Amino acid sequence: MEQINSTTDNLLVNGKVSDQPIALLVDELFKIKSEVLESFNKAEKVKKLPPDELFNDVYAEIPEALKVDWNPFVEHRRYITMEGHMEIYNANEEDPEQIWKRLYFRTKDGRFQWFASHCADEHPISDVLLTGTEIKANREDWTLLIKGGKENADLLVRVPSNVFDKWHQTLLSHSSSSLVDAYIQPVWPAVQH
Repeated sequence: MEQINSTTDNLLVNGKVSDQPIALLVDELFKIKSEVLESFNKAEKVKKLPPDELFNDVYAEIPEALKVDWNPFVEHRRYITMEGHMEIYNANEEDPEQIWKRLYFRTKDGRFQWFASHCADEHPISDVLLTGTEIKANREDWTLLIKGGKENADLLVRVPSNVFDKWHQTLLSHSSSSLVDAYIQPVWPAVQH
């Protein structure tokens, strides 16, 4: 019975059990009452405002997250474009001197294109979508391996040593792009004559 009486002597202040005297409890109640009165005063001020000012006060401070931007979204691609001569590995060739074939390469809109000569027109011999591919660099042989992706690419190219890092960064920029970037302006395969 004594435990019950001792717990009832403790007072709740801000949800915590306290042994504070009654005066402190009254102070807490007064703080709560003053906060309620302030909110009522704000409500009275709002009632006295003209409707157009009230509307402006309520809707003028829209958080940035809720604001609608009516400007069209412009996709900023982070492609690094580059073109130049490299050698492509030809596994079907039996002559050891013909295994590496020198071609002209270009990166454009997420694609890796190669041409018969440096006169790069709009009709490549072939091309590969680089989006989602894995680019592996081998500095000993100065080769770049392009593997995987949507088109299941498997391509090995030998790069001149002086531009090896530039080609590596260029291919990485295209491979890390999203599929949406690559398909906003699709590049159609050339019509064979």
